[in-house]
Amino acid sequence: MIEIKLSQGAKPGHGGILPAAKLTQEIAKNWDVHGEGCGFSPGHTAFTNPLEL
Repeated sequence: MIEIKLSQGAKPGHGGILPAAKLTQEIAKNWDVHGEGCGFSPGHTAFTNPLEL
């Protein structure tokens, strides 16, 4: 059996985590999260359902 993976995308509705070990100085400065990891919520403030898109 051969499996071909055509693309890899984000996991819709799951948010994400950026650990402190992967946080660069540039990202920390822009996001104001110095020396700590940060998380991202799965939601968006501008819309909450497909009809609002």
